[in-house]
Amino acid sequence: MTTTRHKQNASKAALKKLKLKALFVSLSFFIMLMLPLFYDKHLPFNTLFHITVDFPRIPSFSVFYPIMVVIFLYLSYLVFRANRYARLLGSISPETINVTRRRFDFIALATHLFAVYMILNAFFLSFATVSGTSMEPTFEEGDAVVVQHFAAEYERFDLVVAGSPDFNEEEFYIKRIVGLPGEEVTIQNGDVLIDEEPVEEAFLSEDIKTTCPGGSLRCTFTPGPGEYFLMGDNRAPGASKDSRTLGAFSRDNLYGRVTFRFRPIRDMGSVE
Repeated sequence: MTTTRHKQNASKAALKKLKLKALFVSLSFFIMLMLPLFYDKHLPFNTLFHITVDFPRIPSFSVFYPIMVVIFLYLSYLVFRANRYARLLGSISPETINVTRRRFDFIALATHLFAVYMILNAFFLSFATVSGTSMEPTFEEGDAVVVQHFAAEYERFDLVVAGSPDFNEEEFYIKRIVGLPGEEVTIQNGDVLIDEEPVEEAFLSEDIKTTCPGGSLRCTFTPGPGEYFLMGDNRAPGASKDSRTLGAFSRDNLYGRVTFRFRPIRDMGSVE
């Protein structure tokens, strides 16, 4: 009698652990499902949505969707087994329940890691790759950087990732903040002035001069409230598509501050 009761208590404890596992997997699954629906600003930098699967005669699709299907099937399996073991609690061994709980553990671990990644991507940081030469010499083609999303206030010369001013989701830029809201930014004879005061830009190549659109010797821009004037570090004519031709970028179009480069390895470290 004592042995039977001990076995039943052990089975109850094992079943409780199985239910807790199903609960935590459900929570991670819910986070992965809901975050893209309610906070999608940083989805363009979410790797899960941009790795695609291609099959003949079938349109390509994001790897995110088959991942969610696998997690849903695994979760259904856990719930089904937990309910079945609850009905057979008096005759099922704790070993059997524990084997079920440990089965496909890698799926549970992957689910939690994916959920953590999506939380980090939505609220804290993302990864981006530099395309083009508009930020030379600070960044080169192919450099991989970390973008922080929680910048309280942006300051002059911050490196930022910005979306297109017309909210074109296909275009993103890594640029440098030169003019703050309400400031008058003047380009004159290759130099930059803020409210008519010269600005020292030590990050530029020595032989680079800032040019105006159309080759003018002087041009002036004034960002409105909540807007920023952005330029690339490569100021050669036509080298950077930035606020000189696109206009000021609103704060809503800034996706975060670039703070760290992790590729190439030889240049790994903080950036400014």
